[in-house]
Amino acid sequence: RKIFIYSGVAILLGLCLGLVARNRWDLPLFPVSLGTMALISPLIGVSEELIFRGYIQGRMKPAGSIVSIAVATLAHTGYKLLIIGTLPGSHLFDLPFLVTWTLIGGALFGLLRDRSESCIPPALAHAVFDIMLYGGMWATPAWVWS
Repeated sequence: RKIFIYSGVAILLGLCLGLVARNRWDLPLFPVSLGTMALISPLIGVSEELIFRGYIQGRMKPAGSIVSIAVATLAHTGYKLLIIGTLPGSHLFDLPFLVTWTLIGGALFGLLRDRSESCIPPALAHAVFDIMLYGGMWATPAWVWS
């Protein structure tokens, strides 16, 4: 029952974070169509959640909720920064926005993981976010396969 409640919160969180990102990049509020990335991007997001919230946060849980959430959030943010910051043309990205919102989203996803005691809600939130942001794309962004 707890997972269902937190899954509802996760869907709303994913939608809200997706709206923030779409607004930042002057995109329509919702994807006007669903392209190939509507299938691929949620799989990537769920994989990230299994690694960062599932494995890393789970392994750090004995150190306490705050520490485990912080370590997983910082690791995920560092990973994103490494991927995007090392791309040719990375100067075209708004790296402060990326870091800020990856930290905020990661902390919220970590809190979902901690309170629900499951990886399902953060994975669902990340999948909804990815569909919101990348769902209208037919080709993968440069940072996915670089």
